[in-house]
Parts: sequence; structure tokens; C-alpha cells
Amino acid sequence: MDLSKVFSPILSKVGQGTPKEDYFLAVKISSSQVLATSWKVAEGKVAIGQIHSARIEGNDFDSLLKAADKVVSQAGSTGSVEINKVIFAVPESWVSEGKIAPAHLPNLRRICQQLDLTPLGYVVLSEALDSFFKEAEGAPLTAILVELDGRSSALTIYRAGKSLGTAPLLQNSDSPEAIVAALENALKQFTDLEALPARIIIYDGKSQLDALSQKITAHPWTGRLPFLHFPRVEILPSDFVIKAVAASGAVQMGASLNISELAVSSPKIVPPRPEIRPEESQQATRESEAELREVSAQEAGFALDADFSEVTLPVKSPPSPANGSAEFTPLPPPVIEKRPDQTTDQTSKKERRHPLNLVGATSFLTTIPKTLFRSLPQPSPPSSLKPPPKLIPLLGVTLLVLILGFAGIFYFLPKATVTLTLALKNFDHEMELAVQTNGSSSSDQKVITGEFLEVAEIGTKKGIASGRKTVGEKAKGNVTIYSVAGVKSFVAGTTITSPDGLKFTLDRDVSVASGDAITPATVSVGVTASNIGATHNLSSGTKFTVASLSSSDYLAKNDSAFSGGSSREATIVTKADQDRLSATLSAELSAKAQEDLQAKLAPAQTLLPTAITSEVSKKKFSKDVDAEAETLSLDMTMNFKGVIFSTGEAIGLFKQEFSSDIPDGYTLTPEESSLTVHQVTVDKKGAIKLDLGLSSKLAPHLNLEDAQSRVTGKSIKQAKASLSSLPGVSHIDVTITPRIFQKFIDATVLPWKKDNIQIEVITE
Repeated sequence: MDLSKVFSPILSKVGQGTPKEDYFLAVKISSSQVLATSWKVAEGKVAIGQIHSARIEGNDFDSLLKAADKVVSQAGSTGSVEINKVIFAVPESWVSEGKIAPAHLPNLRRICQQLDLTPLGYVVLSEALDSFFKEAEGAPLTAILVELDGRSSALTIYRAGKSLGTAPLLQNSDSPEAIVAALENALKQFTDLEALPARIIIYDGKSQLDALSQKITAHPWTGRLPFLHFPRVEILPSDFVIKAVAASGAVQMGASLNISELAVSSPKIVPPRPEIRPEESQQATRESEAELREVSAQEAGFALDADFSEVTLPVKSPPSPANGSAEFTPLPPPVIEKRPDQTTDQTSKKERRHPLNLVGATSFLTTIPKTLFRSLPQPSPPSSLKPPPKLIPLLGVTLLVLILGFAGIFYFLPKATVTLTLALKNFDHEMELAVQTNGSSSSDQKVITGEFLEVAEIGTKKGIASGRKTVGEKAKGNVTIYSVAGVKSFVAGTTITSPDGLKFTLDRDVSVASGDAITPATVSVGVTASNIGATHNLSSGTKFTVASLSSSDYLAKNDSAFSGGSSREATIVTKADQDRLSATLSAELSAKAQEDLQAKLAPAQTLLPTAITSEVSKKKFSKDVDAEAETLSLDMTMNFKGVIFSTGEAIGLFKQEFSSDIPDGYTLTPEESSLTVHQVTVDKKGAIKLDLGLSSKLAPHLNLEDAQSRVTGKSIKQAKASLSSLPGVSHIDVTITPRIFQKFIDATVLPWKKDNIQIEVITE
């Protein structure tokens, strides 16, 4: 949530006069505990109260309310003022589509109602950390944020200040081994990322953080996930996040915060060291010349038995965020409240610097001895030729402590991240080679070995019948054959013909006796029309000639009308319909076979797509040719056989053939390589020849440990000059933290401690 929107109603009142001093609460909720702190911004100063925490003993709302009530009661009271304005900090699991999830929103409302709180808004933990690190390191965050919160543990990946996604950590226990395994499984979900950030930041862990850090650093990340080099692991204190949340609100109210104070849960307070300005030194010299006197340790700048807990934080003019989001601003060094024996003018001139402000500390180191010795008695009387004996050891110890302290600060505190941008070279070539499935490879003859890969495909396809045909039933009836001649036999199928030329056939064999004109012989027999159609439904009394006999000797006549004859136009299956359906299904099975063959390939294998052979093992149509039907279907099984070869073996031939095109210090990157088959020919003996194209990248070979050694203890200019000589390095970025070391870049050197330098590699 944008905190600028939360505080805009309050900020709008700043220009209408002096705003009333106000207090706020920051409440951070996790699955196991609730943390709270109070903070305020008044008269240009900001203060963050004590951190209070309480465990959530159960999984119900009452347990959450009890814990929240405890910490809010502790943090929400400043004596006479009760604080009720609150900002909630929630984990990733509580947010869905940019809003508090419906499962958790009622709980926040009930907490506000029952604890009499006024909610100003909420902020997601990972977003608060992203804002903090952007301000602390001077560059957008690129890291993997790991939130350890029991069953709600999750990770969020940031690249250049942009969230690339969140994934839950599904560990089966809280052991370091289980967390590392869950972290690896969660990172494997980001398959679209070419490289993962080589920085892992862990926060909110309850225990075993040192053991977890060791497990993570011992895990083989680069062999299992796309890390360009081994990731750096950072563990944040438990109170880090809630301070960052309070800081976000303070910045929106116009305050400037000391980021280094937010980075530790219980900061060790170091006595502030005064900075003696040149004009003050000159004034002190004049005063000492005017009046020589012995001074105490307190007057010399040492704070003995002083209470350093009372520290005020000076605030500069509030920044104007470019996008309105919560941003952090480095805090000016804290100053010590003036002592009662100091005048107002002295307090305004002698500003006390924070111990980690190295510029002020250096000035303090060089000016303190002069001030002390100027304050010592001068050799006017013989008894004052030497300083007091008790002060000499104090001066020596002080100087030694300061020298060792600042040497340790310069050695252990600075950290640097050096980002090398590599320019890859293109490597595009074509070559003709042969693939043998029954022989051995030969690099000299440009022959590589291949093998067969088989797959069976089963499919069913429906089609539409397109043939047309007249169909129907034949007319049937009975006739009486008359004979006025001798005995005559007629076999089944004998044709009788009507006067209109319609033909019928006898249904069975019959014989007719001899007869005469007065008493003809007769026999009755069934007949069937030769063709379909209603035209053969003849009326009774129709006379027929029998075969080719004379009608004066033999004659047939129907005593009743013929019936049953009919005809109509119907759709039938043709041979073309079957062929078309077979070709369509065959093409579909071939395409599916190519996909299945590709799916069966190992990561380092390539399939020759145009060298796939097929064979039909089963083919069955639902309708035969000329069968009456509107549709037909086909069931078919086909066996496919493809030829595959080793991608690495082919790339090896390219490396050998075109080795002269690979510059010194560069190497071919198989992960950036792709093979393209342009043409495949297979002769009668089964020999396969193909034109193969390789498109790849040449990457410079870098020794990261050598790169660290090159820049250790070097100035930024020297480091960039040294790294620029490495092959393929096109751009170099150096980031030094804490940011105080970047105030004078030209005078700043990279850490003397080699382990404090991280080398990151990216490609254009």
C-alpha cells in the first residue's frame, strides 16, 4: 500500500501552521507472533519507541487478539497520550490481488474495533524491505527475499526493484534441511527466469538461523538452478522489518532516518564523538594563548559517565518522492543533548557526529590531540614544563583505541558489489554432415551416430458421405401362365414382359401341361420386378409374354395388381469418401507422432523431422463403399519411426570445424545454442545426409576469484580499469555500502577484506 496516501490528510495540515505532535503505531503480524512499536515526528525530529513482541499461542482469532492487545498496550501508551493510529505490516500470505485477503480482513477490523485503533493502512513486508534496501544501497533491490513464518513462509524475487513473483515455501518441518529443500523447490517454479539473483535475504526466522545459513551456503545452487554464481546469504534481525515499516511512515511525515540504526535489533550505543571545526580550533588557540589553564577530560571532549541514551535525531527538509511511494532517506548524524555547563552558542557550533560517520570521525581523530595539548599548561613556569602525569596514559590509550577502531571499521564494515556486464559474440555457421544409425561416428568424415525412436498412434476420425444413388423396393405379385401348346418347363428367373416393356422374373421353377385353344393348360407362379420403382406396380389383367415364346402358344396374366414397388434418392459412401478420410486421419496422426517423438527426446538430443517413416497396422471403416449412410468413421493405428542424434556431438563438430572463429578467452555456450535442420536426404540404402545450422553465443571465460583479487583494496577508478581489461566486459557498476562510504567516491577504495566483495555477472 502507498504510505503517501495514508499520510496525505496529515501532511496537508503542515502548511496550515505548526502541526500538533502526534504518535503512531506500527504493528507487524505473522503466524506465530505480533510485534509493535510506537513512533512520532515532531518539530522536525523522529523517534522510534521500544519493540514489543508477544507469541500467538493458538490458531484462533482470540489468540491473535490476545497477543495484539498485549503489544499494543505496551507500545501504545506514552504516559499521558494514548496512541490509536496504526499501520499494519502483514506477510505475503495475507494479500491477494493487491488487497487484504477476505480470510484476514475481518480479523484486522475486529482487532481495530476491540482495541479502539484507527487503521491508517497496511504495508506488505517484502515491499517495505524493497523500499529500505533501495535507499540503503542507492540502487533498486535485486535479491530473493525469504520470509520464514512457519506455515506461511514464502519467497519473493525482486529484480531492479520490481517484484517478479511470490512462491510459498512448503517445508515439512522447521529444520534447516527442510527449509533449504523447500527453498529450492520454490525457486524451480520460476522457469521463465534465465538467471536468479545471487543474493538471498532471510528474515523473521525464529531459530537455527546460523545453521540455516551454513546449509544454504553449502547447498549446490549453481548445479541445480540458474544462478550465474554462488548466492550470498544475508540474515536480518527479528526487529528489522517493523523498524523499516515505522521508517516508511516517518519519511512520509517529513523525517530523515539513520538507516544503520534500523539494521540491528539491539544497537550498541557508542558515545558520540565531537567534531572540532577549523574556526573553533583557531578560537581555541586564541583562547589558550590568552589564558592558559588546565582542563578536565570532560572539557577536552571525553564524555565520562554520560547517559548516551538521550539522543535527538536532526531532520532535514522532507523529500518529495517521485512516485509517491514510501522511500527512506539517510539520517544525519545524531547529536548529544547539550550539557548544563555549555552555553547556547557552544551547543549550536559543536555538533556531535555519529560514530559511523567516517568523515566526522577522521576530523575528530586529527583534532582531539591538538585540542588536548593546547589546553595543557604552557611552559611559562619551570614546574609546568611537562603535562600532568595522569593525563599522558589517557591520551595514549585514547589514540590507540581510535586508531584501532577506525582501522577495524575500514576493514570489516565496507562491502562492495561489482556488477560486470558481458557482451556475448554471435557464432552462426552451417555445415553438411551425415547421420548413421548402424555405424560409428567420425569427426574427420563429419559423421555422427543416430538411433531410432518409435511411437504408435491410435486415432478415430468421422467423415461425411458424398455419393448419390436411387434406391427402393421391387414390385411383387402372382401371374397365371396359359399354354395352348405342348408341355413346357420354366426355370426361376425366366423373364416375362408387360406390353410397356416392364420386365419381371419368375420366383421359382414351374411346368405347364399341354393344352388347346378350347381348354388351355394353366399354372400359377410368383414374380418380382427386375427394377425398383412404383412403375412396376401393374394393375390386374395385364398380359405378359413369356421369355421369347410366341404369345399365341404361351401367355402370362396377373389376376391381381402388383404392389410393393418404390424408389427414392439416397446418400451413399463412395471410394473417394474413404480415401479422403484416411488421408486426413493419417496427417493428424503424423503430426501427433512428431510431437510425441519430440516429447520423448532427452535434453541433449535432436530429431530429424523430415526423416520420420510411418506404417499402418490397423484400418477399419464403419461403412463399405455404396452403403447408404450420411456419415462414416475410420479407426486407424499407425507406427512411426524417427531418427535422432546427439546435440552435443553435433555442436562438437561445429567447434572443431570452426575453431579458428572462436577468439582466445571465449568459449561456446551450449545453453545458448540452437540447431536448425535445413534439408534432409535419405538414399536407397538408408544413409541420411543433412544441412545443419548452428546459432550460438561465445561467452568470455571469467575467473571470479581472480576478479575479486584484482579489485581488493583498489580505488573505484583503478578497479574499473583493471576489470575492463578482462575479455568481453562491456560495462562495470560498483556499489559500496554503507552509503556513507559513497559520499566521496574518488577517495573511496573497495574493501580490503576480499570476502566483502561480491562479483555479479550479467549479459547484454
